[in-house]
Amino acid sequence: MNRPQCLPVPMPAALCAAFQADLVALHGQAVNCAAMARWYAQRGNWPAARRKAVQALAAINQLQALDTGL
Repeated sequence: MNRPQCLPVPMPAALCAAFQADLVALHGQAVNCAAMARWYAQRGNWPAARRKAVQALAAINQLQALDTGL
């Protein structure tokens, strides 16, 4: 997300930093869940792989909602 500022409306620096931290945490969650889904799938644990894939997609959807909501 290459944006000149955190949000289009002015906001306190602490709130902007918290928002950025949430984005980073959400991105990390999506990547981790996708990696775990792959790991479970390689070992044939399909229920766990499905569960982690659903969690990864949920995190990606949240990121997309935050990106388009700005």
